[in-house]
Amino acid sequence: MTDSETESRQQEIEHDSLQAVISQMQGALLFANADGRSALATALRNASARLGVVEKKIQDLQAARETEAKEQTNAVVMAQNELGLNHPPN
Repeated sequence: MTDSETESRQQEIEHDSLQAVISQMQGALLFANADGRSALATALRNASARLGVVEKKIQDLQAARETEAKEQTNAVVMAQNELGLNHPPN
């Protein structure tokens, strides 16, 4: 597994964890008293903001992998074309 794949997997794990925590906090808000509701609302905002950051990072990593794959494909095609130009068929 490459560093990019490892980082991507770590981001996905954090994403899943944050979604579960957010879901639990939303449920807890229904039953919390006024003091608890304020603290839970703040924690929920923070977790939601972090989830947005993680989702953006996942998108950026995916875009970087796609770009790298395209660049590798282009390099192979160029090498094949160059090889064909340097060694014409007999």
